[in-house]
Amino acid sequence: MNFVEIKELHPYVLRCLTKFGLEATIKINSYSNKSIIKSTSNHVSIMEKSVLEKANKQDKQFHFNHRSLFHYNNITVLVNNMPVNNDDFYQRIIELVDMINKGANAASDAILKNEKLLEMTEITHNQNTRLEQLISTIDNTLDILELEQQKRVNEKSKVMSELIESMHKNFHHLGLTEQQEEQLMQLIINTDAKMQTILDKNEETEQRIEMVKVLINIS
Repeated sequence: MNFVEIKELHPYVLRCLTKFGLEATIKINSYSNKSIIKSTSNHVSIMEKSVLEKANKQDKQFHFNHRSLFHYNNITVLVNNMPVNNDDFYQRIIELVDMINKGANAASDAILKNEKLLEMTEITHNQNTRLEQLISTIDNTLDILELEQQKRVNEKSKVMSELIESMHKNFHHLGLTEQQEEQLMQLIINTDAKMQTILDKNEETEQRIEMVKVLINIS
């Protein structure tokens, strides 16, 4: 029988035990480390819960009067009405309960491993989704920066061209000597050179932006 969830094990184990007239309470650990306790009587006493919770400190099998405790990695079973008056039947019941619990424990191991795998798969998927969103945001931001930088370059070139052209047209209206005109033109040229240096640095930034975009596309 294939089990998909831990909660499916409880009714199966209890059903197997009741077939032999056993009254029992079982505790099965889930992936979230929370234990689920069920009983054939649909009622779990404080004593039963306490025994099951402390079972990890006991041996795999512990027998006391008409009660027997069977503890495994993920499942613990407390049988309350062991047939202590019939030694042969008593031993056969111990073997039977042990076999049922070992099978249920193996099934719970498989379920827990599958749940862990599914959780890790979901975590990885969520991380990849967030990474894709981050990369998309960065890529769009870099595109905007690149457009803004190119816009500033074009605006600077236009302004400087218009300034130089305007100065040439208006020199004769300013009443400047030839030397003054040369000095003014040199000042404009020097300013243009400084602005070009700034633009060159912007070009370096653009190259770095392109490198980042290439890395994003590779990712």
